[in-house]
Amino acid sequence: MTMEPWRKNLYAIFIAQFFVMTGFNFVNPFLPLFIQQLGSYTNEEAAFWSGMATAGFGITLFLSGPLWGIVADRWGRKIMLLRAQFLSSLILLGLGLSPNIYWVVGLRATQGMFSGTMTAAQAMVAGDTPRDKMPFAMGLLMVSVFSGTSLGPLLGGVLADTFGYQATFYITGALLFVGGLVILFFTKEEFVRPPAGESVSMGSLLRLATSKQMLPLLLTLLILQVGPQMINPVIPVFIREMDPGTRAATMSGVAFGLMGVAAA
Repeated sequence: MTMEPWRKNLYAIFIAQFFVMTGFNFVNPFLPLFIQQLGSYTNEEAAFWSGMATAGFGITLFLSGPLWGIVADRWGRKIMLLRAQFLSSLILLGLGLSPNIYWVVGLRATQGMFSGTMTAAQAMVAGDTPRDKMPFAMGLLMVSVFSGTSLGPLLGGVLADTFGYQATFYITGALLFVGGLVILFFTKEEFVRPPAGESVSMGSLLRLATSKQMLPLLLTLLILQVGPQMINPVIPVFIREMDPGTRAATMSGVAFGLMGVAAA
């Protein structure tokens, strides 16, 4: 039987997002350990710089997200998804070639600026999925998120301890590139540009975000995210500090993977 176009798009985006979320979460278990390899950094310094790199990624992702959303509404969602995946792939390859910590922090901030694959994927799915199938479609996308969040750190930790940190960055970049190819060749978007004057503006987004209905929700989500993000840069060096002889990246991957399973 011929598959409905919206369903074909959904399954292709699901596969691509699984690759992306798995790849993004490869890095968490070994980023502080990779930073220590770049220089003579103590555990505390490595955790600090890892936190700075993670913060740079989050801040630029936060600032650029609404902008890319506006561009997607005017020029199409598929091109935004391809932009996010292919550019993120190149940046991850660059991270593996970083000569010092400043390159790591700068590239992670750049990655946040051009990422946002999940937002683009949700927008593309929402654009052509029948209304009565929307809960199923969004639920399937969340499965890709939780699966990648659970499996990615474990695989990343094992690969880092087995093949080295640089090689794991390259593998991560390759996963995102494959995800981009899936979107390029297996999805089709029937995009209709909205009439002039009907596009979303930054001003309308700000009014929505600061409204009495949305602001408490956004603040609650912010608080819920702060706790886990505070400890992520610390876990790998804390594990190595407890047992210097252990495979710290692998054990960190297990810890991050269990966090993902619990979230799922």
